Amino acid sequence: MSMDPSRPPLNMQSLRDGVLGPPSPWRRLDVVPATASTNGDLVARAMAGEDVDLLVRLARKGAKIVWSETAPVFEPVQAERLSLRWLLLRGFSGGQAFARYTISGGFNPIGRLGCCVFFLRAWVQLLIAAALALFSWTIGRHHAAAWLVKASANLGKLSVLSGLRYAAYARRS
Repeated sequence: MSMDPSRPPLNMQSLRDGVLGPPSPWRRLDVVPATASTNGDLVARAMAGEDVDLLVRLARKGAKIVWSETAPVFEPVQAERLSLRWLLLRGFSGGQAFARYTISGGFNPIGRLGCCVFFLRAWVQLLIAAALALFSWTIGRHHAAAWLVKASANLGKLSVLSGLRYAAYARRS
């Protein structure tokens, strides 16, 4: 793979400074210069949506992706991530990343009508999830929280229309 002459070369130190360290969960960064990605490309992928991009590229190459509700996952979880607020913000951020990837044609080419349908569907899903959060409160707060996260993700999708960009791992000063 050859380098794209229209893109500047990677500044490795800048890239590391932008991606690694608190509050980012990443601790090590390996970059293959042959990707010809700019620092901005890689930092943006690190902040939100890189998993969607990776899964789509794998699926296009024939990989089968399977979801398992019961698969054990072992990952240290920071204390501040054990709150409804964090889950809602994570859902919001994920909704934004999904919407941006969808409307940019990342999954499949999409026209104006497809974008309208996508956002209309997100609006309907937001209303349904919010209603179910209210109704499910009576059978358990954990059910209500799960529906609130779904509502937050759909709100994140819709927020793309306003240009709002939530950066989950933005450095706080």
